[in-house]
Amino acid sequence: MMRSRLRAARKRSGLSQEELAKRTGVPRGTIHEIENLRHTPSLDRAATLYHYFGLTLDEALADFGVSRQKRTTTTT
Repeated sequence: MMRSRLRAARKRSGLSQEELAKRTGVPRGTIHEIENLRHTPSLDRAATLYHYFGLTLDEALADFGVSRQKRTTTTT
């Protein structure tokens, strides 16, 4: 199973999901679902969690299969 950059960053920092939940205000169960790519977070929640570890929103969106090209629309 593929896991998110969020999970890798949390593991590197030595934080448990419970501790991350306390520090960010995001429920532990939600963190679990996001880390296992079963729940796509809102942009606000992604920013809260990914920025906590110095990750970008581009990295968060890439975890969920949204590339810059897919997000960019062109007008003609």
